[in-house]
Amino acid sequence: MKIYVMVDIAATFVTVIAYFFYDFHLNRVSGYYRVFMIMGLLSLFIANFRRIFNNVDDKLRASVLWVLIISNTIPLLSFVLSKNPGGMSDLPVYLMPVGNIYIILALLFSYLMNYMKVFKDDVERQVLLRMAYTDSMTGLYNRAKSMEEFEKLDNGSEAYCVVWLDLNYLKRTNDRYGHEEGDMLITRFSGILKNAFDDIGTVCRMGGDEFCVIIKKSMNDIKIKKCINKMLEFIDEDNKGGNRYFMQTSYGIAGSEEFDMPKTDGVCSRADERMYEMKVKMKAQRTD
Repeated sequence: MKIYVMVDIAATFVTVIAYFFYDFHLNRVSGYYRVFMIMGLLSLFIANFRRIFNNVDDKLRASVLWVLIISNTIPLLSFVLSKNPGGMSDLPVYLMPVGNIYIILALLFSYLMNYMKVFKDDVERQVLLRMAYTDSMTGLYNRAKSMEEFEKLDNGSEAYCVVWLDLNYLKRTNDRYGHEEGDMLITRFSGILKNAFDDIGTVCRMGGDEFCVIIKKSMNDIKIKKCINKMLEFIDEDNKGGNRYFMQTSYGIAGSEEFDMPKTDGVCSRADERMYEMKVKMKAQRTD
């Protein structure tokens, strides 16, 4: 399709130049410009003829094809067959430029409509992708997005790590204050994760109270520790806000450098194990 658009544009440009230089009078065009004009018109004909057959619903292109045939066949035949081109009648002389003015305008309009359609399709595709990869409650990426990222990491060779997190006290919050309060706890925690990790990793909600952050860095990178500390600071600040819920998270981190042949399944499992160990310790310290 692109090659035909390029042919259309080039042929239209050549045709405009040709008519400009011979001032809309067929019998005044020089030999070179006449050749360029005919080549341009033939290119237009070939390009549009094929496209119309590929898209029979394109009425504008169909009109271009028929105007192209009528407005150019008669004058060109008259010009070729006439023994005295200068004495040609006005109809054949002016039929070609008038017809081609319509063709040029129609093609420009058609280009505009096509580009608008391409732009619209691209926007719709981006919206569908966002819906497919976004958790509707939190606005974070969802499990499907994490699976896509894990597949890319398994097919690559760069170092990476995974932070696996569990939101503590969610069930207690739902039981005591209702699911509306529990949903607020999830969304507030999601915002904290996004603010803390969004600059260095992909934050995903895996479902329920489980989250993960996929980071394309070594697990010992100092930036990761800073992000975790930032997350904990944000949680402490939120708990001072007088909310009925209490926010607390257990987390574990594992990196690809811990494995001889790293796979994301193994890295995630180890991060999950470390998260669970922290959760058990926190549960043992609870006094409520």
